[in-house]
Amino acid sequence: MQVIHALEEANLSGPSYITIGAFDGVHRGHQHLIGSMVKAAHRAGRTAV
Repeated sequence: MQVIHALEEANLSGPSYITIGAFDGVHRGHQHLIGSMVKAAHRAGRTAV
């Protein structure tokens, strides 16, 4: 998974799964959301951003 702080930093070479927000990585709900997105991206053969 890539962590991008500004749109200008994004270097996407193809279709990607992206979450946008302020995620502290500790909150259980945030962990679930990010984990679900990463799993879905990997199943689809896409990049998780």
